[in-house]
Amino acid sequence: MEPVASRYALALTKIANEGNQMQAYLEASQQLLQLIQTDPTLIHFLTNEFYEKPIKFKLLDQLFVGDNWLKLGSFLKVLVQRRRTRYLEKILIEVISNLRVQLEQQVGLIYSVSPLTKEQIAQLSEVLSVHLGHPISLTNQLDEKLIGGFRIDIQGKIFDASLLHQLSTLKQRLLKRGKIMKIKPEEISNLIKEQIKNFEQPFGEADTGKV
Repeated sequence: MEPVASRYALALTKIANEGNQMQAYLEASQQLLQLIQTDPTLIHFLTNEFYEKPIKFKLLDQLFVGDNWLKLGSFLKVLVQRRRTRYLEKILIEVISNLRVQLEQQVGLIYSVSPLTKEQIAQLSEVLSVHLGHPISLTNQLDEKLIGGFRIDIQGKIFDASLLHQLSTLKQRLLKRGKIMKIKPEEISNLIKEQIKNFEQPFGEADTGKV
Protein backbone atom coordinates (compact mmCIF):
# COMPACT_ATOMS: atom_id res chain seq x y z
CA MET A 1 0.00 0.00 0.00
CA GLU A 2 1.25 3.49 -0.84
CA PRO A 3 2.18 5.65 2.17
CA VAL A 4 -0.24 8.42 1.16
CA ALA A 5 -3.19 6.03 0.89
CA SER A 6 -2.23 4.35 4.17
CA ARG A 7 -2.22 7.66 6.07
CA TYR A 8 -5.75 8.50 4.96
CA ALA A 9 -6.92 4.93 5.54
CA LEU A 10 -5.64 5.05 9.11
CA ALA A 11 -7.34 8.40 9.65
CA LEU A 12 -10.71 7.07 8.49
CA THR A 13 -10.26 3.89 10.54
CA LYS A 14 -9.57 6.06 13.60
CA ILE A 15 -12.78 8.01 12.99
CA ALA A 16 -14.71 4.73 12.88
CA ASN A 17 -13.12 3.58 16.15
CA GLU A 18 -13.64 6.84 18.00
CA GLY A 19 -17.33 6.82 17.18
CA ASN A 20 -17.66 3.11 17.95
CA GLN A 21 -19.10 2.72 14.45
CA MET A 22 -16.71 0.18 12.96
CA GLN A 23 -19.48 -2.00 11.51
CA ALA A 24 -21.29 0.99 10.04
CA TYR A 25 -18.12 2.36 8.46
CA LEU A 26 -17.22 -1.07 7.15
CA GLU A 27 -20.56 -1.37 5.37
CA ALA A 28 -20.44 2.20 4.04
CA SER A 29 -16.85 1.75 2.79
CA GLN A 30 -17.77 -1.51 1.07
CA GLN A 31 -20.72 0.16 -0.61
CA LEU A 32 -18.62 3.10 -1.80
CA LEU A 33 -15.85 0.80 -3.05
CA GLN A 34 -18.33 -1.27 -5.02
CA LEU A 35 -19.77 1.94 -6.46
CA ILE A 36 -16.48 3.32 -7.77
CA GLN A 37 -15.31 -0.08 -9.02
CA THR A 38 -18.55 -0.64 -10.91
CA ASP A 39 -18.72 2.86 -12.34
CA PRO A 40 -15.58 5.06 -12.30
CA THR A 41 -17.55 8.18 -13.27
CA LEU A 42 -17.36 9.67 -9.77
CA ILE A 43 -13.58 9.26 -9.56
CA HIS A 44 -13.12 10.76 -13.02
CA PHE A 45 -15.21 13.77 -12.01
CA LEU A 46 -13.45 14.33 -8.68
CA THR A 47 -9.97 14.04 -10.19
CA ASN A 48 -10.75 16.28 -13.17
CA GLU A 49 -9.08 19.66 -12.56
CA PHE A 50 -11.44 21.28 -15.08
CA TYR A 51 -14.21 21.32 -12.42
CA GLU A 52 -13.74 23.73 -9.55
CA LYS A 53 -13.84 22.49 -5.97
CA PRO A 54 -17.17 24.14 -5.04
CA ILE A 55 -18.86 22.22 -7.86
CA LYS A 56 -17.34 18.97 -6.61
CA PHE A 57 -18.37 19.74 -3.02
CA LYS A 58 -21.94 20.44 -4.13
CA LEU A 59 -22.16 17.09 -5.88
CA LEU A 60 -20.77 15.28 -2.82
CA ASP A 61 -23.37 16.99 -0.63
CA GLN A 62 -26.08 15.73 -2.95
CA LEU A 63 -24.76 12.18 -3.19
CA PHE A 64 -23.65 11.44 0.35
CA VAL A 65 -26.64 12.43 2.43
CA GLY A 66 -28.25 10.45 5.23
CA ASP A 67 -26.93 8.61 8.25
CA ASN A 68 -25.83 5.57 6.23
CA TRP A 69 -22.90 7.51 4.73
CA LEU A 70 -21.69 8.76 8.14
CA LYS A 71 -18.77 11.18 7.57
CA LEU A 72 -17.66 9.77 4.22
CA GLY A 73 -18.92 12.82 2.37
CA SER A 74 -16.73 15.09 4.50
CA PHE A 75 -13.82 12.68 4.10
CA LEU A 76 -14.16 12.85 0.31
CA LYS A 77 -14.12 16.64 0.48
CA VAL A 78 -10.77 16.45 2.28
CA LEU A 79 -9.43 14.24 -0.49
CA VAL A 80 -10.67 16.72 -3.10
CA GLN A 81 -9.21 19.67 -1.19
CA ARG A 82 -5.81 17.98 -1.02
CA ARG A 83 -5.94 16.46 -4.49
CA ARG A 84 -5.84 12.90 -3.17
CA THR A 85 -9.00 11.45 -4.76
CA ARG A 86 -6.92 9.26 -7.07
CA TYR A 87 -6.03 7.21 -3.98
CA LEU A 88 -9.65 6.61 -2.98
CA GLU A 89 -9.90 2.99 -4.10
CA LYS A 90 -6.68 2.02 -2.30
CA ILE A 91 -7.78 3.93 0.79
CA LEU A 92 -11.11 2.13 0.94
CA ILE A 93 -9.50 -1.29 0.44
CA GLU A 94 -7.17 -0.67 3.38
CA VAL A 95 -9.94 0.75 5.58
CA ILE A 96 -12.09 -2.32 4.91
CA SER A 97 -9.16 -4.60 5.72
CA ASN A 98 -8.42 -2.70 8.96
CA LEU A 99 -12.01 -2.80 10.14
CA ARG A 100 -12.45 -6.46 9.31
CA VAL A 101 -9.43 -7.34 11.43
CA GLN A 102 -10.78 -5.29 14.31
CA LEU A 103 -14.21 -6.89 14.00
CA GLU A 104 -12.65 -10.34 13.47
CA GLN A 105 -14.92 -10.94 10.53
CA GLN A 106 -14.60 -13.70 7.99
CA VAL A 107 -15.01 -12.51 4.44
CA GLY A 108 -17.24 -14.33 1.99
CA LEU A 109 -18.45 -13.91 -1.58
CA ILE A 110 -22.08 -14.36 -2.54
CA TYR A 111 -22.58 -15.07 -6.23
CA SER A 112 -25.91 -14.37 -7.91
CA VAL A 113 -27.31 -13.87 -11.42
CA SER A 114 -28.58 -10.36 -10.64
CA PRO A 115 -27.44 -7.87 -7.97
CA LEU A 116 -28.76 -8.52 -4.47
CA THR A 117 -30.13 -5.68 -2.37
CA LYS A 118 -28.28 -4.40 0.68
CA GLU A 119 -31.08 -5.84 2.84
CA GLN A 120 -30.76 -9.32 1.26
CA ILE A 121 -26.99 -9.38 1.79
CA ALA A 122 -27.39 -8.20 5.39
CA GLN A 123 -30.00 -10.89 6.08
CA LEU A 124 -27.83 -13.66 4.67
CA SER A 125 -24.80 -12.34 6.58
CA GLU A 126 -26.78 -12.43 9.80
CA VAL A 127 -28.04 -15.98 9.18
CA LEU A 128 -24.52 -17.22 8.42
CA SER A 129 -23.03 -15.39 11.41
CA VAL A 130 -25.43 -17.22 13.70
CA HIS A 131 -24.92 -20.53 11.88
CA LEU A 132 -21.10 -20.35 11.97
CA GLY A 133 -20.74 -18.65 15.34
CA HIS A 134 -18.75 -15.60 14.24
CA PRO A 135 -19.31 -12.41 12.20
CA ILE A 136 -19.53 -12.84 8.43
CA SER A 137 -19.12 -10.08 5.85
CA LEU A 138 -20.47 -10.83 2.36
CA THR A 139 -19.68 -9.13 -0.94
CA ASN A 140 -21.95 -9.68 -3.92
CA GLN A 141 -20.54 -10.73 -7.28
CA LEU A 142 -22.46 -11.63 -10.42
CA ASP A 143 -22.28 -15.05 -12.07
CA GLU A 144 -24.82 -15.71 -14.82
CA LYS A 145 -23.82 -19.38 -14.99
CA LEU A 146 -25.78 -20.01 -11.78
CA ILE A 147 -29.05 -19.55 -13.74
CA GLY A 148 -30.87 -18.60 -10.52
CA GLY A 149 -30.52 -18.59 -6.73
CA PHE A 150 -27.15 -17.90 -5.13
CA ARG A 151 -23.86 -19.49 -4.11
CA ILE A 152 -21.80 -18.41 -1.09
CA ASP A 153 -18.09 -19.08 -0.62
CA ILE A 154 -16.60 -18.29 2.80
CA GLN A 155 -12.92 -19.18 2.72
CA GLY A 156 -13.63 -22.51 1.02
CA LYS A 157 -16.87 -23.36 2.83
CA ILE A 158 -19.62 -23.52 0.24
CA PHE A 159 -23.33 -22.81 0.67
CA ASP A 160 -24.93 -23.57 -2.69
CA ALA A 161 -28.57 -22.68 -3.28
CA SER A 162 -28.17 -22.05 -7.01
CA LEU A 163 -30.36 -23.49 -9.72
CA LEU A 164 -27.22 -24.75 -11.45
CA HIS A 165 -26.36 -26.85 -8.38
CA GLN A 166 -29.89 -28.19 -8.09
CA LEU A 167 -30.05 -29.13 -11.76
CA SER A 168 -26.65 -30.83 -11.56
CA THR A 169 -27.81 -32.83 -8.54
CA LEU A 170 -31.09 -33.68 -10.26
CA LYS A 171 -29.29 -34.78 -13.41
CA GLN A 172 -27.03 -37.12 -11.47
CA ARG A 173 -30.01 -38.64 -9.68
CA LEU A 174 -31.92 -39.09 -12.90
CA LEU A 175 -28.95 -40.62 -14.67
CA LYS A 176 -28.50 -43.05 -11.80
CA ARG A 177 -32.21 -43.85 -11.83
CA GLY A 178 -32.17 -44.08 -15.62
CA LYS A 179 -29.64 -46.88 -15.52
CA ILE A 180 -32.05 -48.87 -13.38
CA MET A 181 -35.36 -47.84 -14.94
CA LYS A 182 -34.02 -47.23 -18.48
CA ILE A 183 -35.35 -43.67 -18.69
CA LYS A 184 -34.84 -42.12 -22.12
CA PRO A 185 -32.60 -39.02 -22.44
CA GLU A 186 -35.51 -36.89 -23.67
CA GLU A 187 -37.49 -37.81 -20.57
CA ILE A 188 -34.62 -36.62 -18.37
CA SER A 189 -34.56 -33.35 -20.31
CA ASN A 190 -38.29 -32.86 -19.76
CA LEU A 191 -37.91 -33.48 -16.03
CA ILE A 192 -35.11 -30.90 -15.80
CA LYS A 193 -37.21 -28.31 -17.65
CA GLU A 194 -40.05 -28.95 -15.24
CA GLN A 195 -37.65 -28.46 -12.32
CA ILE A 196 -36.67 -25.04 -13.69
CA LYS A 197 -40.32 -23.96 -13.83
CA ASN A 198 -40.88 -24.95 -10.23
CA PHE A 199 -37.57 -23.59 -8.98
CA GLU A 200 -37.47 -22.04 -5.50
CA GLN A 201 -34.47 -20.90 -3.51
CA PRO A 202 -34.01 -23.17 -0.48
CA PHE A 203 -31.05 -22.65 1.83
CA GLY A 204 -29.79 -25.05 4.46
CA GLU A 205 -26.97 -27.20 5.68
CA ALA A 206 -27.79 -29.83 3.08
CA ASP A 207 -26.44 -27.45 0.44
CA THR A 208 -23.07 -26.82 2.10
CA GLY A 209 -19.73 -28.37 1.47
CA LYS A 210 -15.98 -27.86 1.30
CA VAL A 211 -13.76 -27.01 -1.65
